[in-house]
Amino acid sequence: MLEVNKKNSRLTEFNFGEKDIQKDDCNTTELYSKFKEPHFSGWYKEIVYDDLKIGHGKLSVTRPIQVYCNYTDATIEMVFVLKGNLKAHFPDTEEKQHFKGNTHNLFHCANNHALIEFKEKKTHFINIQLAQAFFEEFMPLEKAFDTFKNLIRNQQTGYLQNNNFPITSAIQLILEEIIESPWKGHYRKIFLHAKVLELLLLQLDQCRFDSVAPTSTLSEVDAAKIEKAKEHIINNYNAQITIPKLAKLIGTNEFTLKKGFKELVGTTVFGYINDLKMYKAKKLLTQKNISISQVSEMVGYKNPQHFSTAFKKKFGIVPSKFK
Repeated sequence: MLEVNKKNSRLTEFNFGEKDIQKDDCNTTELYSKFKEPHFSGWYKEIVYDDLKIGHGKLSVTRPIQVYCNYTDATIEMVFVLKGNLKAHFPDTEEKQHFKGNTHNLFHCANNHALIEFKEKKTHFINIQLAQAFFEEFMPLEKAFDTFKNLIRNQQTGYLQNNNFPITSAIQLILEEIIESPWKGHYRKIFLHAKVLELLLLQLDQCRFDSVAPTSTLSEVDAAKIEKAKEHIINNYNAQITIPKLAKLIGTNEFTLKKGFKELVGTTVFGYINDLKMYKAKKLLTQKNISISQVSEMVGYKNPQHFSTAFKKKFGIVPSKFK
C-alpha cells in the first residue's frame, strides 16, 4: 500500500519514491518527490510555511491506484483538480467525494485517514493546507458557511459543499501564477500568501452565490473530452476558435460540447474564452514594456478599440486608465 502522512506546517511524508528537500535564505522548506512505482509514476512539489503549505503534483497510473493518506492533525485543505479523475474516501466517517477535472472544493479533516483513488491515466492537481487559526481569521460570517463552521467546531470531517465547484478562469489564472511564481525568498512568501488568500476569496465567493454546487451528469469519457477542450482553449485562447472545430478536435458533437462545457466549467465556451482573454490582458497591462495595442494583439483582438470596449465591459475601466 502506498502511504502518505500529512501534518500542518511540516513536509508531507511518502513511504515510496525519491525525495529532495531544500531550504532557502528565509528558512522556507521545499520538497520535490519523484515517483516510479508499479502502475504509478509522477512527481509532487511542496512548499511549507507556518500557517499554510502548497502542494502541486502530476501523476500517471496504468490502472486505478489507491493511496492511503494519514492526517496526523486537524487540517483545512483546498483541493483543485485541474486534470484527471480522483476519489477521496474517509473510512472513519464514510465521507466520500469524487473530483473530476476542472473542479475544486475545500474540506476539514479531523485527524482522519483517507483513501485517495487515482483513476485517470494522468492527474494534475494543487492542494493547499491551511492552519485552522489562519483559516478562521478570514472565514465570513454569512449563514451559507454555518454548516462548515460547525464541522470545524465539532471536529468533524466534511466538505464546504457536497458537490464540487467548477474552476473558473479567474481561479485558473491564480493557480497558474502560484505554479509559475518568479519570486524567491521572503518576496515569494508574501506573494504566495497573497495568492492563497485571493483563491480563498474566490472559492468562498463562489459558494456564497451558488450555495448548491452543480451536480455533473457527464460520463467520465465526456468529462475527459471537456477537459481536453478547456486545455486547448487555455493554450490557444488568442486564436480563432469555433464550436464546430473544437467539437471535432475533442471527438464529440456540438451539443455535447456546449452542454458539457457549461456543466463542468460553469460558463459557455465563448464566455470562458472572453474571460480568459480579459484576465490575461489585465496581467499583461501591468507590464511597463508592453503597450495597449500590443496587449490587444496578444490576446487575439485585431482592433484595439474592440479590445478596449470588451475590457471596460468586464472590469468597468478602459485599458489606458487601468494601465
